[in-house]
Amino acid sequence: MATATHYFGSHAAPGSLKMRKMAAALAAAAALLVLPAGQASAAILLRYHGQVGQVARYRLSIEATGRQISLGERRPIHVKAELELRQEVINTGPVGTLTMRVNPRILALKDPTGVLVGGERSHLPEIHLQMTPLGEVVAAQASSDEHIGPFQRTFASFISAAGLVVLPEQAIRVGESWQWEKGGMRQNSKLISIESGKMGLVARIATTATSAIGLAAFSENLGLETSLSGLAAGKHELVLLIDKGIAYCDKGVTFAATRGEISLALPSGVRKFPVASETRVQFDLRLIEIARERSGRD
Repeated sequence: MATATHYFGSHAAPGSLKMRKMAAALAAAAALLVLPAGQASAAILLRYHGQVGQVARYRLSIEATGRQISLGERRPIHVKAELELRQEVINTGPVGTLTMRVNPRILALKDPTGVLVGGERSHLPEIHLQMTPLGEVVAAQASSDEHIGPFQRTFASFISAAGLVVLPEQAIRVGESWQWEKGGMRQNSKLISIESGKMGLVARIATTATSAIGLAAFSENLGLETSLSGLAAGKHELVLLIDKGIAYCDKGVTFAATRGEISLALPSGVRKFPVASETRVQFDLRLIEIARERSGRD
């Protein structure tokens, strides 16, 4: 990454002590944003980590547009949502595995009819997420609330893993790339830069990703069985707080296409309806705060 340092003070008027002091302060502030050349070019080991009780709060903005076919009807998709994610580390393993509790809360949701719904009327399930220090998700399980449907569970699982780029096993230098592939998922990533920010050193990572989509769920209360398959592809840029081991921000876009069917148990028998969707999702994840819980949950 090319950097340039601007030196202040050389043009200050002779004898102006106040101007020289101001120039020196500005130069010191500018220096905080520029890394020494050796540090920027050195290989660095990137890992996710955290201590039990650590809580990170995020604000997530999502806009989804597209079209879908459901229960024989064609419908447009245009949803805007603002969410808060509360991510708490509840356990750590001997090899650095993290178990986290993720609570998504909808702050505002604008549906295709233009109605804005507040968080009190919207509910998403709590997610327990287990991941390795590299960012591979070992397990993800939603709470067993009977009022939560399969689409809500899938959506909650998606946003709970926001910002998770699988990191390289070895130390890496700026400009180098790596690839990860497993179980229908594939990521191609590149370390763009190492920068100094207000919360310490950050790694800026550009990623393109593809992932197979598969959903099979049954609601006994509704007599509804859903099966979907498809593919998601997208690109985003993650800023990782190196010392904290968590995402600072993540912004990008994902395209998803799915096909499947819904089976509905009716008094006259089981009816099947084709379902399909094509969706473009823009997202912007930002860290609000990070803290360590002293006792209980807030």
